Amino acid sequence: PAAHVVKLQQNYRSSGHILAAANAVVAHNSKRKPKKLFTNLGDGELVQVYQAANESDEGTWIAAQFEKLHGKGTSYDDMAVFYRTNAQSRRFEESLRKRRLSYRIYGGLSFYQRKEVKDAIAYFRLATNPNDDEALRRVINYPARGIGETTLKKLVHAAIERGISIWGVLNDPADLNVNNGIRKKLDGFRELVEEFNRLNASGEDAAQLTRSIYMKTRLLTSLISDNTPESVSQQENLMEM
Repeated sequence: PAAHVVKLQQNYRSSGHILAAANAVVAHNSKRKPKKLFTNLGDGELVQVYQAANESDEGTWIAAQFEKLHGKGTSYDDMAVFYRTNAQSRRFEESLRKRRLSYRIYGGLSFYQRKEVKDAIAYFRLATNPNDDEALRRVINYPARGIGETTLKKLVHAAIERGISIWGVLNDPADLNVNNGIRKKLDGFRELVEEFNRLNASGEDAAQLTRSIYMKTRLLTSLISDNTPESVSQQENLMEM
């Protein structure tokens, strides 16, 4: 109760209109300690508010503003998008890509370069084409199902020797030198991919196929059980996907 409170209220980066807008929004937080930010940078330009219909509309509008400003002489190097969570970058990236506008992600990776997203995409690729060796090698033991590097090397070696894909070896593993326990695990993975292949071939709705892949591979549950700040971010990215 006797603690001395020091309020850090001067802002050195933003202009007055930006701070006024921020103060008005944060004032709705009823549990917040009272504080009013101020700046010596002047009022600056007025804040523009756009109420988007959804995430896609938001991304489209932002990209259009970039083009509009560039058309008036502003360099793309002087434009930036601030977003609160990593998962939000996908909509902005897609909108900028559609307009062929170059961009750079600071302090993180592009949405489609994040490990958990690449893992999910690998399963989507296998649902379309099980002979995709790159995708298969990426997720044959992710989430962990007891198929180690030694077994994978044997699969690759057999595929090269026979001139077929790794998937071809999984479907005809007669000459594969592995014990019965490993063989059962390989069969389990093969059956999993076959199921995704059937769902995809049956015209399964893309969102439903994604839910099936997440559930049956435990992509999400493995992250939920981890329960770290990083895993929470990865869960958000998978849900955004």
